[in-house]
Amino acid sequence: MLVLYSHQNFLSQAERMINALTCLLNSLRSDSKFVTFWETVVSEAANLGNGIEPVMPRIQRIPRRIADGSAQHQDQTVEDVYKRLYFSSLDAATTCLSSRFQNSAFNLARNIKSVFTEVINDGNVPSVCDISVHYGDDVDEAHMFLHLSMLADLCRSSNPPVTVTDISDVKQLFKDNEVWSQMLPEFVNLLRLYFTLPVTSCTAERSFSCLRRLKTFLRSTVSQKRLNHIAMLHCHRNQSLDLTEIFNTFILKNEMRQKHFLISKHQLTR
Repeated sequence: MLVLYSHQNFLSQAERMINALTCLLNSLRSDSKFVTFWETVVSEAANLGNGIEPVMPRIQRIPRRIADGSAQHQDQTVEDVYKRLYFSSLDAATTCLSSRFQNSAFNLARNIKSVFTEVINDGNVPSVCDISVHYGDDVDEAHMFLHLSMLADLCRSSNPPVTVTDISDVKQLFKDNEVWSQMLPEFVNLLRLYFTLPVTSCTAERSFSCLRRLKTFLRSTVSQKRLNHIAMLHCHRNQSLDLTEIFNTFILKNEMRQKHFLISKHQLTR
């Protein structure tokens, strides 16, 4: 799950991870798997010693207003108790995966990815009507169809022919061919829109956690503009910065600073 929540994931990668995790959980939902799990737990508990072993939990009586006079179910052995918890935990995890991640965003990402792969690998230009309807004015359907046709011709005329297997290959393809990016701006625009689709809400949640660390009691009177700048520096701390440009931008805002502190890039590196 930690890999799934990485901010570097694409929706297509997340979908494969979710499908693999769902298949794994479904494969664990069998009596034989539980027997293996139970034997491992009992064996490790015995190795730890100090009287650590699975025991029957205290029976919790169902309130009368809920029970309605019916007999309460009681597990006969410790193994029965944990077998019920084992299967209910697997069912809850599978249900959460299917309800949380199977939404319209995945269908849209799947459609966009299929458009990319069909055009580049097969030379077919599928309809982009659904995509243009979703994005509205951000995507011009006529220009998109034209640029997809041009891309199909470019990929077929390349020697050797261009093929891609994932959306990351499409991204790298346009990084290596800057001329294509200039020729096909509508395609590049759709590619950028694809990468703005969030896989999870973790990025937003991390930004709130970051804000709690930045807006301390010592910074209680910091202005909103300055707080935004500090948050940007913290969130993108791995990005390389041109210190000369930053210094000069700050110095050029004041005449006195220009007179005494304005420096060139050559002076800074020296």
